[in-house]
Amino acid sequence: MNGMKLEQVSALGAPSNGQQPIGLMNFAYTLTHKMKGYKTAIVEKGSPNNMLCVYREGDNYVMGMIGYGDFQNTGDGNDRYAVWSPNIRNMKYNGGLQQHMSLALDMNKAVKNAMTYIRPLSMELTMKQSLRQCGSAASEVVSQIRDKAGETRRGLVNNFFDTGTYSTPKPNALQRELKYMVESGYEFLDKDLGTALGKLVASMKELDTARDTNKNTFTFVEAFVSPTGRQMFRVGAGVDPNKYHSFDYDGLADEVSLYEQHNLPEELAGKLSVLSMLEVGGYVEGVGYRAADSIFYLRGE
Repeated sequence: MNGMKLEQVSALGAPSNGQQPIGLMNFAYTLTHKMKGYKTAIVEKGSPNNMLCVYREGDNYVMGMIGYGDFQNTGDGNDRYAVWSPNIRNMKYNGGLQQHMSLALDMNKAVKNAMTYIRPLSMELTMKQSLRQCGSAASEVVSQIRDKAGETRRGLVNNFFDTGTYSTPKPNALQRELKYMVESGYEFLDKDLGTALGKLVASMKELDTARDTNKNTFTFVEAFVSPTGRQMFRVGAGVDPNKYHSFDYDGLADEVSLYEQHNLPEELAGKLSVLSMLEVGGYVEGVGYRAADSIFYLRGE
């Protein structure tokens, strides 16, 4: 089952662009007055006029969406109040956004649905929004090092294993060097070949190190401010990016902890300090990935 992709709060625009239907604006007004701290807004770019995102100040991702219109596949022409949330499983649909949709003709019923399903994201649901990108960023580092090693290897092959032309054969450097290594103790006659082999060995070692590092899990960290104004950190250890595709899997983190600023482990604090200087989407090998304004994946040992 594919999960519901949620917008980052930083991508939201104004509460309205003046083109929303009155039914949607009434829906939004009622919901935000019943649920303290809930706000609605359009997506800054490409937001449908009949849908609004629901969020709270300080959230990284929206909690869900509400809408007013004809959202059924059959399109019977009747406008309905819609609620979208990753907590909804609508088995009438096989996939897509509709699988996370609840419809109601009555606004009061729709408000109850929104109050039931649109709620702060759990750590698991928060990770589902960003774990795939984290894994991709980490894999890209290995790919770049692999490509670099491949270029070194191809250069070695082209320069030293060239068979020459039909009439002008090129001396086989490898055969000559191997023969000399056996006979005289591994000292290269062809210094260029020795240099090239040295570079290749170094590149392969770098690639092996990167691959080994990429096998390590991540530690998920979400920073937030508590209702009492304290800086808090929600931490999940042992996170494997390879599990991002399983949206029904409830064990993405091996161990979950909650810290305050004063007792946050020094190692985590140090890596957070480095990643906080990156743009969202930035990755530093051996340190981690910044997934959102206050969501980070720290590389494990």
